[in-house]
Amino acid sequence: MFPAPKYKINNDECLEFKRKAAARRDVAAALKEGKIKRPVQCDLCTLEHSKLEAHHVDYGKPLCVYWLCSTCHGVVHKKNHPLNPNNNSQTGTFISWRRDENHTVSFAIPFENFILIKKLAEEQEITVPKFLRGIILKQFPVDDDQINFDFKTKRNHDNTQDDQIQGTQNLDQNQDALLQQKRQKLQELRRAWHRDVPGVEELLHQVL
Repeated sequence: MFPAPKYKINNDECLEFKRKAAARRDVAAALKEGKIKRPVQCDLCTLEHSKLEAHHVDYGKPLCVYWLCSTCHGVVHKKNHPLNPNNNSQTGTFISWRRDENHTVSFAIPFENFILIKKLAEEQEITVPKFLRGIILKQFPVDDDQINFDFKTKRNHDNTQDDQIQGTQNLDQNQDALLQQKRQKLQELRRAWHRDVPGVEELLHQVL
């Protein structure tokens, strides 16, 4: 079999992604600051909905949006719809990108899947981040140093924790330190609860 060609992306795709992301951030910030308000009535079907989504026709005008229900939002993104941004001219922006830029992606997976991934990694005598990197490199063969993984701990409102696998750079070597931090945080939780958690230490060593 021939090796898969390295994945290449053109400048227009990168700029389009960044324009959309910047516009969405501007809307979120404006909502938070009270500069704009989310209505309750969809601009297309005119029905009331508990939460409407912002739709951009022109990403160069981030605060000029239609407020649509999820159904109508899907409709306007159809190929020939007049409100599809692909069918409208876009105002120029000063968005740019560099070849050495990174994008951080966080995702959660079911606990059972995580345990399976960990077992498969152990069979190959590699870490989970290296195992995941290998899978992605098979699907999207880019330079190896462009894809790195690390484990992050997210604190929930109820004082519980979720393990997240997060894309980042050059943190694979810090995994032991991060595991130690997890153990310390577990001890802090146990002291805070003023009670013992049966079997937690054993489970922690099994999982980590």
